[in-house]
Amino acid sequence: MFNVTRLNHAVLWVRDADKAADFYHRVFGFEELERPQGMRAAFMRSPSGGNHHDLGLFEVGAEAPRPPRGSVGLYHLAWEVGTIEDLAAAAKAVPATTGSASRCTAVTPTATSSRSCGRCRARRGASTRTLALCCRSTWTRSWRAGGPVPPSSSREAPVATLARVAPVPVIRSGAHLAHTGLIELTGGREIPCWESPERATAIESALRAAGGFAFEEPTEHGREPILAVHDADLLEVFEGAWTDALAAGATDGSRAWIPDTYLLAAYPGPMTLGGHPALRHQRLGAYLFDTATPIVAGTWSAALAAVDVALTAAERVAVGAPLAYGLCRPPGHHAARRMLGGYCYFNNAAIVAEWLRREGGARRVAILDIDYHHGNGTQQVFWERGDILYLSLHADPGRAYPYFSGYAAERGSGDGDGLTRNWPLPAGASLDPYATALAEALRLVEAFAPDAPLVISAGFDTFERDPIGDLALRTADYAEIGRMVRGLGLPMVVLQEGGYALDALGDNALALLTGLRSA
Repeated sequence: MFNVTRLNHAVLWVRDADKAADFYHRVFGFEELERPQGMRAAFMRSPSGGNHHDLGLFEVGAEAPRPPRGSVGLYHLAWEVGTIEDLAAAAKAVPATTGSASRCTAVTPTATSSRSCGRCRARRGASTRTLALCCRSTWTRSWRAGGPVPPSSSREAPVATLARVAPVPVIRSGAHLAHTGLIELTGGREIPCWESPERATAIESALRAAGGFAFEEPTEHGREPILAVHDADLLEVFEGAWTDALAAGATDGSRAWIPDTYLLAAYPGPMTLGGHPALRHQRLGAYLFDTATPIVAGTWSAALAAVDVALTAAERVAVGAPLAYGLCRPPGHHAARRMLGGYCYFNNAAIVAEWLRREGGARRVAILDIDYHHGNGTQQVFWERGDILYLSLHADPGRAYPYFSGYAAERGSGDGDGLTRNWPLPAGASLDPYATALAEALRLVEAFAPDAPLVISAGFDTFERDPIGDLALRTADYAEIGRMVRGLGLPMVVLQEGGYALDALGDNALALLTGLRSA
């Protein structure tokens, strides 16, 4: 029997112990202590101490019971466990160990379990959904949703309280600052792009001033997660468009570049086209659907960094944070599998959803899009997928960009039939009609029963004074939206999309995040 008495701080239930150990070492600097023979497990220790001291990673196969819906698989043990077999058995039931008589002794971690010791029932109510081994010693649904924490006399309270009040991870990158000097063509006129570096700066400044957020740089993830969503030829053309334009003299480098010729689906007709231009900036029009998505020297690196921001936020939630915010710029939900547009180059939300499926072990992922504009790219990517639910509340495309998608009749096809849903909203819509549509969307999320964090495409161009929107949400309304979404009890990855009222953008983001973590 392998004695693991010292490992009494954190246990992570994982699908791949090797990948999890590598992640904790690479991202958090955890050092591996040992690997027990005959078991897929790793014991690690943080060199810096802090909230996590010791960590046990235990691999479970597909046949093992999964964490209940809404949990993230991070379990905090409040008692010392004598054997590794006891720890492994804890995934199924509370181990028969010695300790405080007040701990629960017959709690099975199912999604609807409400059994607990008398003291816990009195404190939290019999309807509490227990998410782990003991309602006194681990995360519970009511606790993570803002319920009372264990009493200070409990030996696990110091660490538990830290978890309860831990700052929300905000992943941000300065790479977006080079994506600047942008222009767009609208109504036949050239204007400065509404999508600007000042947007992300305003949000970050507001969150720093408010406190309660932990700012982090993203981890590089390479191209593999992007290629899981976008075609390789799109990446090849996008990456080289600016340098080819410079080399050909199409730009002197002082101004943003936008193609002037676009390959529409009707262009070939019955023809079989025999080739394409060698220079990538001349081919970019085959992968672009509007004149509002310019290229400058820093666009490629900013788009890559936005993906890393999104994926790093997803990683934070995957290892225990109930909420993380990816301050993505440029945004992403208009970018389709082989198409750029709408200020978007890579679809950050779609990439995260696909990553959760491939790397996170999830079987069902839900995406909630609350930007003013319909996320045509996200809808296209998952149109025929039976494992991704896409829900979008947005301005009616009969009057608003992108015009050609986002109608209520669009519901997916094939395996994805019924897993795309759209709520087109009328001009001037305030919180009441918005909340009615949102409540319907949230019921669909519950029915879908995702086993992954909820991915939220968060746009604030629904604000009443947004310069390119016509809805009527106020700053306080975003807090209410956040509280409604938080009621699902799911961990959440929030990714920044639109929002262009610079004087209110930071307050709106703060209101949403406050609602999401405090309901």
